[in-house]
Amino acid sequence: MNAASVASKLKAAGVPVISVSECKDQEDGAVQITKCLHVQVCSFGSGVNLVREEGEGDEHGFFFFERRKTIKKLIEDIKKEMVYGA
Repeated sequence: MNAASVASKLKAAGVPVISVSECKDQEDGAVQITKCLHVQVCSFGSGVNLVREEGEGDEHGFFFFERRKTIKKLIEDIKKEMVYGA
């Protein structure tokens, strides 16, 4: 899976996509959904997971959702988070 194909599938399901970054060297790819939510596309192994950025300053951090092997499960995570989360 690459970031562009993930972004395409998300858009087709009605999920907003702000930007796409492909995997480089040792860095995972990413599909930005909102200011605080992005999908991590693993450069090694398989699967994707939703990541929520939270807090500011010393309290800044990331919450990593369960790694998903299917886009369907990822979309379920995104929709739940967009309704109940950030």
